[in-house]
Amino acid sequence: MKELYEFMIYQNMKGKQIRLVAIDSTDIQTFSSKDRDAKYGHRTPSKREQRTLNNNAKTLFFGYKLHAIADAETEMPIASEVAPANRHDKTFFHRLYAITKELFHIHMNPNAKFLADSGYDAIDIYQELHYDNVKPVIAINGSGFYKSSVPKDPEYGKRWSIERVFSRLKEVFGLSENRFAGIEKATAHIYSCLIAYLIKYL
Repeated sequence: MKELYEFMIYQNMKGKQIRLVAIDSTDIQTFSSKDRDAKYGHRTPSKREQRTLNNNAKTLFFGYKLHAIADAETEMPIASEVAPANRHDKTFFHRLYAITKELFHIHMNPNAKFLADSGYDAIDIYQELHYDNVKPVIAINGSGFYKSSVPKDPEYGKRWSIERVFSRLKEVFGLSENRFAGIEKATAHIYSCLIAYLIKYL
């Protein structure tokens, strides 16, 4: 399934000029509490859930995460990876960004920007983006030592494009309805949802 997804991206979007990309992850709960591949991880609760939780609260879940980069202007998921939920988001930046560079040459666009929340506020990420002359538009994570903040760049709001991609995948294409245990089967389910998304919107 993953190979088919990557083939579809390659065939239909290779060489396309991309200026804005957004990165994030979303939670995929496992079907079984006995799933040996799944791990506990944190997810950001929905706005509805946040009304009943403390500020900045995160909820624990057992399963996997889909890590993805999307074209922030067309809302197409252009690079993705599936992993147990305990893996930190920023560890997937380099692989997903490498795919984005290879297929879409974002590093050759003088107006390119990389949009991300504070989970990607890391020195090595800034260094790689600056090396490629891609502007990092990333929220600052205060980590309790100083005040967290969001960028003043007027295009930072387009970061929500990746959230809309995840929302469609869950609400329209069944991403939230995982009925499988084990990372191989869960990954097949996740990529089948991504393929359906591409068929619909490419």
